Amino acid sequence: MSEIQELLEKHDKFSEDIENQLLEDMALAVFGANARARIGLNFEETMRICMLIFQGATGVEYSDR
Repeated sequence: MSEIQELLEKHDKFSEDIENQLLEDMALAVFGANARARIGLNFEETMRICMLIFQGATGVEYSDR
């Protein structure tokens, strides 16, 4: 039984890692598109805001550059 629990824990951790990587990649895509169009915020702010929004936050506020 402990082997099954261990496998499930590894699977949960792996799934969480994939989700985090996917969110980060999507935020990088947003930053890249903004940078190419010469719009948007700096890297850190773009990543922070995207991660909040992708995780379901509402009412996220920011200041234009």
